[in-house]
Amino acid sequence: MDRRFVLDTNVISAILRRDVSARHRLADETVRGSLLYLCPVVYFEVLRGPRHRDARGQQARLAALARGLGWEELWRDDWERAADLWSDAASRGRRCDDDADLLIAAYSLNRRAVVVTDNVSHFEALGVPFENWRAGD
Repeated sequence: MDRRFVLDTNVISAILRRDVSARHRLADETVRGSLLYLCPVVYFEVLRGPRHRDARGQQARLAALARGLGWEELWRDDWERAADLWSDAASRGRRCDDDADLLIAAYSLNRRAVVVTDNVSHFEALGVPFENWRAGD
């Protein structure tokens, strides 16, 4: 079975902070041959702080981690699906105003992947499959 995951910003940050649960799960999925994606939106969210602080060690750790993750640019379909997710949520009275989460959700859905996040409620409201590696799922 082809296992696919898109790592959310908080999970990438946890891995970089050496969170034991997240790092072990990343290692397990790597050994299993799972496809692990770094969404461009997540990369931006994780990179901007260290760039602003000129934290070169953090930038280097992120670059090393990023080299081991799959990368695909955002497609027009991702943008359109994000708009559909926003519209669907708004129609149900559960408007999502976090554009980054909408794009991450769309990116994940279009790649038939599970979002790995600590912000479960953000993705649960969008109907996106998710796991929380920090909670030991």
